[in-house]
This record gives sequence, structure tokens and C-alpha cells, in this order.
Amino acid sequence: MFCLSSLLTISVLALCSFCRTIADRNVKRSKSSDFYLTEGAANAGGASNSDPTAYIFDLREYDVPYLMRVSIDLDIRIGSWHTVTPEHGSAVCGVLREKEILELCEPRLLAFDIECEKLPLKFPNADTDRIFMISYMVQNQGYLLINR
Repeated sequence: MFCLSSLLTISVLALCSFCRTIADRNVKRSKSSDFYLTEGAANAGGASNSDPTAYIFDLREYDVPYLMRVSIDLDIRIGSWHTVTPEHGSAVCGVLREKEILELCEPRLLAFDIECEKLPLKFPNADTDRIFMISYMVQNQGYLLINR
């Protein structure tokens, strides 16, 4: 059983891709007729393969989105109360679910939009393009900050 923690999203995706190619290779190899003559006979006799990746045939939970996996691992649940404590000198925060508080909290939604001038089919450039509108919404109530 592998236990992986503190990996960046890119590292996790690269690891999944790497393991997927190993699993596909092993499944393809196991379907060939000579697999059972070489590998199968050796394993049946009690000998072990020196390559541990030869035993990877399937990946489980590789398609679970990264944010969902982090939420499951850190016990972050919607509708629950959490205590968030920042760690000094780090971009990481500690998250602890308050299991004693039984009153459900209502999630609040925040959305914002920044509109700016730009050339057709181009991304906005902060040096040349002006912002002409900033707006946001909280719980179905909209607010306009700038409108030029």
C-alpha cells in the first residue's frame, strides 16, 4: 500500500499518468500467451519478481478530482464548521472540522467579475487595457464597484 502526501497537483497527475502506462503495459503483457509460461510459472513456484511495478494491473481512484481528494483527506465537509489557522512563513493553513457544533452552517456564495477593454481575440494586457467595470455578488445580491 502506497501512502502519498504533500504532493503538488502536477506531481500527482504525472504520477497517475506514469502508473497508468505501467498498468496498461502489464495488462497487455498478461494477455499474451508467453506471460503464463514465464511470469506465471515462476510466481507459481514461489519465486518473486524483482520489479515491483510488474504487479500493477489497475488504478483505483485515479479519476477523483484533486480538490475532492484533498477535502476527503483533510476531513473538510460542506455545511460543517471549521477552524482555519495559518502557519507563519508558509502558504499552508491548518484546517480542523468542529465536530461538536451540530448546527449546520449555510454556505455563502461570492462571485466577482472584472471587465476591461482589450483587442479582439486577445487576452487583456494590464499595461495597455483599462478596467471599465468591477462587480460582485453575495447571496444573490449584486454590487457594482466601478462603471466607466
